[in-house]
Amino acid sequence: MSAVSKTAASLRIIGEMLDPDEISVILGTKPSLSYRKGEVIRNPTTGRERIPKYGMWNLRTEDRFPGDLDGQIDELLGKVTDDLSIWKELNERFSLDLFTGLFLEEFNEGISLKPSTLLALGLRGIELDLDIYSGENRDEDD
Repeated sequence: MSAVSKTAASLRIIGEMLDPDEISVILGTKPSLSYRKGEVIRNPTTGRERIPKYGMWNLRTEDRFPGDLDGQIDELLGKVTDDLSIWKELNERFSLDLFTGLFLEEFNEGISLKPSTLLALGLRGIELDLDIYSGENRDEDD
């Protein structure tokens, strides 16, 4: 089995009453992307506007080729506080996850996470969300 061709990762904190500036102060870093509930958001690619029903604070890493989810998670958690009492408070108020993309180019690519990585996410109450994108383009007639 070969390694996943590409991985993408971002730490997301989501909530109806989320104030991105407050989260930045609490975690000790600025987000890659953030918005408040009700704030007009414009898609930079399409120009389409939408009004979110919740706020979000999002910290991204650069994509990795080949995939290196352990490294990306270490990088993300290295930029924020390691104070578990802060993470407990955030979990009580908001939804937290590590949103990942696993991009496959071939059949049967795989990835593993170290126990220390899983423990670090678990201690902070961060859910692991895996989106897997197949490298195969299937015709609808198949």
